[in-house]
Amino acid sequence: MTKQLIKNITDRRIANSPRVMSRIYSADACPANETVLQFIFMSFRYEARNLVFNKFRALRFLTYVRNDSSHYRNTVSNAGSVFQQPSCRGFTLVEILIAIFILGLVMTTVYVSYSSILKVSHEMDEENSIYKMARTSMNRMIRDLSSLQTNSGSFDFHAQKKTLSKTDFYYLSFWSASHLAFDENEGEGRPAAISYYVQEDEGGNTFSLWRSDTSGSKPDKEKNQAGAFMICRDIDSWKLRFYDSTGRELESWDSSSFTEQKGKAPTAVKIELSLTNLNDKEKPYKFMTKVFLPVNK
Repeated sequence: MTKQLIKNITDRRIANSPRVMSRIYSADACPANETVLQFIFMSFRYEARNLVFNKFRALRFLTYVRNDSSHYRNTVSNAGSVFQQPSCRGFTLVEILIAIFILGLVMTTVYVSYSSILKVSHEMDEENSIYKMARTSMNRMIRDLSSLQTNSGSFDFHAQKKTLSKTDFYYLSFWSASHLAFDENEGEGRPAAISYYVQEDEGGNTFSLWRSDTSGSKPDKEKNQAGAFMICRDIDSWKLRFYDSTGRELESWDSSSFTEQKGKAPTAVKIELSLTNLNDKEKPYKFMTKVFLPVNK
């Protein structure tokens, strides 16, 4: 009976804790009566120690959980503070100066590019205006000279040099059927005394080419300049060359003289017109054309 009780207790202890195998005596090895109380005492002492050990393990587990939860809370709190920190952080003086320097470089590059484009565009507009003005003036002179007519059976054609501010320009007058009518009562194509001459502008720094057109009257310098209008500005030079029936080049022509030019007109006129280049006065814009007049050789 005693042996059976000891065996049952031992089996239960072994089933609960395998470590009892090395600590207790076998039920068959221990004596029947003398060691029963000792065996029971040892068994209960082992159970108490095992209980204390389990409680210690449970305490360690709770301590680990508490420390781990505290670490998790600190990590979350620190993460929140890290994420919120940049919104409260400003810029240092060095960072602001670097940003201003980079912005200055970018704006300088943009300004230089934009100003160069504007300069080129402005120069192109000026050149287009100059070429348009020169083309209009040359076409007007070609049309007037091509409409040259006789007056009482002879040509009335005068060309001579005129000095303005130490610069030589030409004065040209002739009888032509290229009258421009600005009045509704006048008709175009009527014979008129047409004159071209250069006049100094106000200030004395620039010159302009003027055209006079007086219908039904002979060329008269004083009378024709009264109704003149400017056709070209910024004149640098205006030169004329005349060719007679033999092809000889002359610098002047006067059909009222008593020479071989009397009552005659040149067979051709070469026109050289130069306009001032405001960007480089040493390189003016030059235009040239040659007009053959409707005269009998």
